[in-house]
Order: sequence, then C-alpha cells, then structure tokens
Amino acid sequence: MKKTDIHLLNDLQRREIRETAYNEVSNEHSFFCVCGKLCSGFHESSCGKFRAKVEKRFLSKCEAEIRRLGLS
Repeated sequence: MKKTDIHLLNDLQRREIRETAYNEVSNEHSFFCVCGKLCSGFHESSCGKFRAKVEKRFLSKCEAEIRRLGLS
C-alpha cells in the first residue's frame, strides 16, 4: 500500500485508526518509550521513534481496513 491510498478512507476513519494505533503503541510501552527513555505524554508526542512506530502501525491498520472494505 502507498501512503496515497489512504485517501480512500474518510477523515473520521483515519482519525480513529490513528488514535487506535497511538493508544496501542503507548500501552505496549507503559514505563519506557520505544527509544528507552521514561514515558510521559509530552515525551510520546515529541519522540521521533515513538511517532515512527505509530505511523508504521497506522499504515498497517489502514491497509487492513482498505482490504476489509474492498476499496483497492
């Protein structure tokens, strides 16, 4: 899937999928971030490694949703 295929999902679907991906990654790392530092809400929002992992999970979930809906 290409990032451009994400336009097949509406804004609400993308927002919900991104929120789910963020929460899943955050819950997997309750004390220490992906990068190894102590987790906090501020750190998660500014950590490049954390955001990259969320983006990867988001794209994976979008791909699965597009396949599930038969849009591609």
